[in-house]
This record gives sequence, C-alpha cells and structure tokens, in this order.
Amino acid sequence: MKSLRDKGPRMTANMKILFYSSVFSNQYERLIASVEDVIPAGALEAVCGVERLVARLNKSLQDVGVVVALTASHDELALIEEHRDLLSQVQVVLILPDAEKETITRGHRLFPRFCSFVDGDFQDMKAVLEKMVSNLFAVKGQKK
Repeated sequence: MKSLRDKGPRMTANMKILFYSSVFSNQYERLIASVEDVIPAGALEAVCGVERLVARLNKSLQDVGVVVALTASHDELALIEEHRDLLSQVQVVLILPDAEKETITRGHRLFPRFCSFVDGDFQDMKAVLEKMVSNLFAVKGQKK
C-alpha cells in the first residue's frame, strides 16, 4: 500500500518547474526575477498559453515537480479551471488576479499548495517555492 508520501512526483535530475502565463508580461518578468535564484539551473521551463500548458502536461508528468501558474485575469483562471483534473496530478502554486473572495474560492478548486496575488511582490511565494524545490531535489536519505 502506498503512503501519502508516495503520491508526489518522483525525484529526477531532469525535474522541471513549469512557469505558466498566458503572455510574457511585466508581471511574469517580476515573478521570474523574484524566484530565479531558488530554481536549480536548467529546471525552469516557461509555458505560454493554456493549450501549451495542457499539451506539456499531457506529454509527461513524470518530470514535472511544480507548476507555477500566473493567472492575470478571471477569464484566464476559468480556462485553467477547465483542466483541474490534469493539474491535480502535480503540485501547483497559483498566482491569482485579485484577492476577491470569489476569486480565491475558484482558485482553491485547483487545490494549490500555495496562493499568491498578481499585485504582490512574490516574496511569500518565493519562500514556499524554495521549500518545495528543496524537497523535490533532495537526495533520498540525505538530511536537509
């Protein structure tokens, strides 16, 4: 019987952290700049557009450690929600367009490990992502 610890992705040297955005905007650039020092070299993979994200996840989930999804609008969040089943198979960090109660409720339907907001400085998300990345890339049996 598998334990809950076995549910996550398998750790591999080729593990990717996917960064999704519908467009490579100023918000996306701020996000990347704020977290690039916690992502191992070669692990960051940028995906632009929902259809490309879905295609990438359908191609292989084995090498995806985390999906960081920057949703800049409610329409974009709705598009992402349509693929909730696929996203439930990976760890998700979700950046929401605003802090409205309805937006947060919709975001939580994706079961993210962490939610942040587009208008923030991403430092809270950076700390969470750093911990997630260190857990993904830790060598089994080695103390952190």
